[in-house]
Amino acid sequence: MFSNEKRTMISVAWICVATIILSMIVCVVNIKDFFGTKELLAPGINILSSIVVSFIVVLMSTVWISRRALSERRRLLDTDRLTGISNQYKFMKDAAAIIRDNEDKKYAVVRIDINRLSLINDIYGYDKCDELIRKISDSCLERLSDDELIGAVDSYFILLLEYDNQKQLDSRLDDLTAAIETAGSGDESAVRFDTSTGICLVDGGSTTDVRLLIDRTRMAREWAIGELSTRRFYYNDGTRARFIEERDIVEGLNAAIDLHQLVVYYQPKFDTKTMNVIGAEALVRWDHPSLGMLPPSHFIPFLEKDFHIGKLDLYVMEEVCRNIKKWQDEGKNVPIISVNVSRTHLLEENILEQYRGITEKIGVSPSCIELEITETSVNIGGEKLRNIISELRRVGFRIAIDDFGNGLSSLHLLSEIDADVLKMDCGFFREHSPEGRTEKVVLLIIELAKAVQMDIIAEGVETKEQCEFLCRSGCCKAQGAYFSGAVSAEKFEKIAFKISEGSVGEGLCCLLSSK
Repeated sequence: MFSNEKRTMISVAWICVATIILSMIVCVVNIKDFFGTKELLAPGINILSSIVVSFIVVLMSTVWISRRALSERRRLLDTDRLTGISNQYKFMKDAAAIIRDNEDKKYAVVRIDINRLSLINDIYGYDKCDELIRKISDSCLERLSDDELIGAVDSYFILLLEYDNQKQLDSRLDDLTAAIETAGSGDESAVRFDTSTGICLVDGGSTTDVRLLIDRTRMAREWAIGELSTRRFYYNDGTRARFIEERDIVEGLNAAIDLHQLVVYYQPKFDTKTMNVIGAEALVRWDHPSLGMLPPSHFIPFLEKDFHIGKLDLYVMEEVCRNIKKWQDEGKNVPIISVNVSRTHLLEENILEQYRGITEKIGVSPSCIELEITETSVNIGGEKLRNIISELRRVGFRIAIDDFGNGLSSLHLLSEIDADVLKMDCGFFREHSPEGRTEKVVLLIIELAKAVQMDIIAEGVETKEQCEFLCRSGCCKAQGAYFSGAVSAEKFEKIAFKISEGSVGEGLCCLLSSK
């Protein structure tokens, strides 16, 4: 029922009580002699002695209990309550001392995260996961030497490991991550953890703040999420530079929007039979004052990670609507323009009001806009996202499923999502198999799209052979570098509205001359 520490303190308290009771008995016995006889010295000494002894015992016990209580309080402050190992504060204090006092050694500060732990808790329950976390902690401790450390913080562990070379360190990390990931594989539920690891190397004798080293492991770990082979990443100067660049990009977004540094380009979509422009995809570029013209891949991933991407989505939507309105006012027959919608923005509760509000403000019908949503986003978003898509379509927006074929449940998606267009990923037709499998798969996708009454368009077409193959297969709508890359609004006008000034693009000219 009680721990050894508590049992010891209870015993000391009982000794104090017994001493006080014994002292009182001595006083009662001697008080009569003290007042009833002329001999006062002996009973007086007995009474005084008992009082002094009781006082000393109580004082010493109080001091001992106080010290033990203070020690226990310090232990609790330095200990992770779930696992019993050091918390981050204790780890930092001990790690700083070890690194500082061992100049001839090399160390690695390691952060190992258990990915999606909240989801695992929800599936298997907190009690089960807590038991496995304690098991992981014990397993890691068994693999450490006396001069190495481990600490626990929420959903990750931090370690201080000594190493001789990176190969040996990688081998140890393989062993540690395997122990963590398979901690729950031996029981009935067969829980398997997924980890990502960040490492920061430091030489012994260094006085670098351990907090900084831990922050660097966090930065490296965020990069490790993209390392599909090992989920492991070492911090280096390049990592630091990328994070500084990321911070500058995220912080500069508001100014870029206000100063119209974000420029919307348009990649035309073609009917390959008539070579008429049947639409375009809006793609954003950042005319950065110091970094030059940045492609989307250079800044969009940062904005997605920091949940600023919704602001960019709305900016692009508004710019596209303004251009559509301008072209309509000029009497042009404007094709449908598609804009990309990020996964995080899609899950916002008021996305329908945001997009509808922009079209109403500018005076453009939602039917002029096609919202491109990646297949992966739909799979992850679940029923909530499917309902949002249905509502967007109900008010007039067209819905396109982008990157079809990259997800894990493509066929199931066709029966679940109320969409208008299927964009076939270029991976289906980039290379041809000798057995004709490529043709058969493409034909199957085209037939499936037609069966569920969806238009189909191929994206990423780069060669004449690909274009001819798609036409033979029955897919006569396409976009890609073979026809035209992303161009400015002014250049798109020349292509889409038949204003013949200069070359439209090498691929398009080749097609026109061959017809």
